[in-house]
Amino acid sequence: MEVFASHSRDIQGRAEGERPVDRVTPNQLTFSAHAKGDLRGQIMTATLNVGPYLDGAPTLTSEFSEGFVAH
Repeated sequence: MEVFASHSRDIQGRAEGERPVDRVTPNQLTFSAHAKGDLRGQIMTATLNVGPYLDGAPTLTSEFSEGFVAH
């Protein structure tokens, strides 16, 4: 799963991965990601990567999760 930070939402109200923050392998329904820097006020989203990697990127990804504002 990859976690991203965005400064704003698009016209549909979604934040879609402006800046990569962390890559985690969740082993349960909840997980923690660790990020360097101050992300307060930014919108955090995540996407699940599946399939083999090609040129450092997954071949299939899920839609971005519902974003939340970091405090």
